[in-house]
Amino acid sequence: ENENSGNTNGIGIGLSITKKLVELQGGNIRIKSEAGQGTEVTDKTKTLPL
Repeated sequence: ENENSGNTNGIGIGLSITKKLVELQGGNIRIKSEAGQGTEVTDKTKTLPL
């Protein structure tokens, strides 16, 4: 499990784009954030057979 921490100075648009892309693929995404604890992002997407 990778753990990244630190201050990011973005404007928060990345998660909005990610949410839309996941939904366009028929999946869903859950974002849970707690001050001082960090953010947890969980996504489920469909996979196609190869």
